[in-house]
Amino acid sequence: MNVAQVPAQYIDMVWPMVAPMIDRAVAHTLGQYRLDDIRQEISSGTRQLWIGNRGAGIDALCTTKVVIHPGKRSLYVSFAVGSLDAIEHFWPRLKEYAKQWGCGLIIAQPRRGFGRSGALPREFKHVSDIWMAEVD
Repeated sequence: MNVAQVPAQYIDMVWPMVAPMIDRAVAHTLGQYRLDDIRQEISSGTRQLWIGNRGAGIDALCTTKVVIHPGKRSLYVSFAVGSLDAIEHFWPRLKEYAKQWGCGLIIAQPRRGFGRSGALPREFKHVSDIWMAEVD
């Protein structure tokens, strides 16, 4: 499995392939994000796009964002889409990236199935679930 960060300047080249995948994840945010928001953040470098493939096409992707908290930096992993066995291969690269940016934590808020699937490494601890509701 090849896992690579897509440099921000190449987002226009890969967007037609990744947009439908990211849109599937955005649909679960209850309007908190729009696909164009994600594209803009990746283009500006405030969010990173990671893709994984075994050959032609993209088997999985996720985005990351370095978040600076008062106590420590965290790498926030979001919008993970694709085959769970492919996503498992992302963690070593994401851990390396987190270390490069001085992050003390990697935070992932995957859908419940990720935790049960074994796609998250054992060092991830279940702390809480995040549930959302729209306010009318």
